Amino acid sequence: MHKFYLSCLFLLILCCLPVGLYAQAQKEQTAVSAEDKEAMAKKQAMADYKQGSKAFQDKDFDQALLLFTKAYRVIKNPIMVYNIARCFEEKRDFKTAANFYREYLNVAQNSDDKLEILLTINVLEGLDKPKVDIGMSSTQLWGWSSVSVGALFLIGGILTGIEVVDQSDQMSKFASQGNLSGYQSLQNDRNQMALLSDGLYLGSIALTSVGVYLLIQAFSDPKANYRSAQEGMKPIAQDGFPFSFSF
Repeated sequence: MHKFYLSCLFLLILCCLPVGLYAQAQKEQTAVSAEDKEAMAKKQAMADYKQGSKAFQDKDFDQALLLFTKAYRVIKNPIMVYNIARCFEEKRDFKTAANFYREYLNVAQNSDDKLEILLTINVLEGLDKPKVDIGMSSTQLWGWSSVSVGALFLIGGILTGIEVVDQSDQMSKFASQGNLSGYQSLQNDRNQMALLSDGLYLGSIALTSVGVYLLIQAFSDPKANYRSAQEGMKPIAQDGFPFSFSF
């Protein structure tokens, strides 16, 4: 009877052994499969990053943004966040770009370009603020004032020039009459008036030019003329981590 129980136990062990080995094999296969999937996902993310970099260089910022975002889902690298911010910045979506630059600083607190990024955020937030109509700006005021004074100088130059012509006619009469003292006296006055006329003309040109320049600056759209302080993108290494980065 004792031998019978031992035989049954032995048979039970033999039956369970393949099941255990199969389960162990399945577990190892699942682990390998998960590693393979992770490696494939990372490889695809790096391919997306490279394609996004090319799209960025080609100024296809919509496609670059799509690819960088897709890559960032797999490669949680701060530089990916920076590149996403650059895409939004080039797309003139200044508010979103500022948010992603801020997120970049949150995940890369020891970055070497922290001060530069903070300045960029400040500029972008200023551009994104809605304009409030508070009347004429100081630049517009100076511009219109310069143009107005320039116009007055021009009128003064014209009137003075007319006076110079009249004095020249009178000098001709004195010369024909032989009135030398009157001729010389009028000549001095005419020369002074001629210098004044030239000065008014030059002042008019200078003031009008400055005024026009100020008005162009005042009425131009700062968003349209915006140029980023950042240049290009930040590269990442083949394994998805930066070449040199400290956290």
